[in-house]
Amino acid sequence: MTLIYLTGVIICCFFMARVYRWNQKRQLRSQGIYPQAGQASMADVERLVKMGHRIEAIVCYRELFPHAGLAEAKEAVDALAR
Repeated sequence: MTLIYLTGVIICCFFMARVYRWNQKRQLRSQGIYPQAGQASMADVERLVKMGHRIEAIVCYRELFPHAGLAEAKEAVDALAR
């Protein structure tokens, strides 16, 4: 029974984190910081890195390069950060 509750809590936390990220991306888009869907460029990725939004920069990079895996996108963003 405890395992069922623990699983429910983990799933709830997962969805809350997803909603938080979605809401944050929506807020950044409304402020003009994050590009609209399908309009991303490397300049946007660089701007996000400079502003300290590394996770959003990785997501933006992966929108630009759909073939790129998470590790590759993270390495590219880290290289831009240096």
